[in-house]
Amino acid sequence: MKTQFFIPLLLLPLAVLAQESPSGIAFLPGAWKDAVAKAKAENKLIFLDTYTTWCGPCKWMDKNVYPDAKVGEKFNAAFVNYKIDAEKGEGIALSKKYQVTAYPTYLFIAPDESLVYRTIGSRPAAAFMAEADKATQASKGRPIGDFEAAYAAGKRDAAFLAEFLEKKKVLGYDDPALLDAYLAALPADSLLTARSFALLVANPPQVGTKAFALLADNLDKIRDLHRVAGQQKARMALQNGVLASARRAIKEKDRPRLEAALAANTRLARRPQDAARLNDDLTMEYYKAAKDAGKYAEATRNFMATYVEKANLDSLRALDERMYAQMIQPFLTGKRDTTSEQGREEYAQIRKYARTMNAAPVVSQYNRAAWGFYETVSDRVALRQALAWSKRSLDLEPENPAYVDTYAHLLYKLGQQAEALRWQQQALDLARKSEPESAKGYEETLQKMKSKTL
Repeated sequence: MKTQFFIPLLLLPLAVLAQESPSGIAFLPGAWKDAVAKAKAENKLIFLDTYTTWCGPCKWMDKNVYPDAKVGEKFNAAFVNYKIDAEKGEGIALSKKYQVTAYPTYLFIAPDESLVYRTIGSRPAAAFMAEADKATQASKGRPIGDFEAAYAAGKRDAAFLAEFLEKKKVLGYDDPALLDAYLAALPADSLLTARSFALLVANPPQVGTKAFALLADNLDKIRDLHRVAGQQKARMALQNGVLASARRAIKEKDRPRLEAALAANTRLARRPQDAARLNDDLTMEYYKAAKDAGKYAEATRNFMATYVEKANLDSLRALDERMYAQMIQPFLTGKRDTTSEQGREEYAQIRKYARTMNAAPVVSQYNRAAWGFYETVSDRVALRQALAWSKRSLDLEPENPAYVDTYAHLLYKLGQQAEALRWQQQALDLARKSEPESAKGYEETLQKMKSKTL
């Protein structure tokens, strides 16, 4: 099954009737145009939840936050609420239009379909309602269309460009050219003053831009001007810029851009081994996106042999137990509150995720590689290698329905239909117990396997 590559911790939606329960958010059924028409008629913002069927944080929000009565009261009064699968139907075009790259992404959209506010990731009810307040406040400011019109007309003074950058940042839009235009409008002696530096680190510059070079070439000067904390912010911005550049290269299948990003990562990394691992990971993803099955298979085998198969899971699990004990102790002794909503959420998240913080990513890599081979390669020898990786993930986490699902898919692709059906039924049974909201997807796969239409 598909794995999340870029965002953790953060449900396939229930039937429309369940979503429209009066005790929670009432999501409007129908097409996107219906939501727009309703927003225009009622002069409200649209709250658009973009999700995917494989996104764990999306499921968590569906189960724990959207049904909350207080959340429903606030959102139903203030917004036209709509949700859409980013990988199906109208969701594909909407995700492209609003540059959605992570899930869940929450978009607050004006009746004219211009974006007003954006935020991402799962969060408790109180924090989620706070985002609604921010969206409402953002809607009262200068609309993005005014900035775009002025920029198109040639407005280029530094104050305007700074305000435009800040507006785009709130909306989640990266614009490397705009950032460079802002730097070009500044006097040379003010490129690293407080405001310009804040804009630089808030808008991670991509490799090859003036902004990236300014940060990368002046880390010592930044430390003197903005102390160690400032230098750390600059390094983080550069790392994010490298990733943004690499992901753009992967999406556009631009090999020279990828090589530039990898070279910058190598130059900036404090530890060569960290740069090597990230570069190998990004290279692997590039070959997959480019549908170069041979090079993808080779890169994946090398990555697994170098970074995953050598991992000592017993040591990682022991480390997880020690870290978990430290994190949970304040809650057990009463130093941290478990009676408030936020306290209960923090306690639940630690109990659910902290036991496997270091080991789980390694196990997930076995499943990720196996699923990547299922999606990309046809060679039976390679598929059997993927089956072995998948089996390893099952040996370590036998109750994970996604990992069982991957194993079933590989068996099916290898022509072992009876075994594939047995394992897919097991994935469905596990999903019904642990994450019933996602069971429908497993059941649909099972039916396709039975009819030989997968």
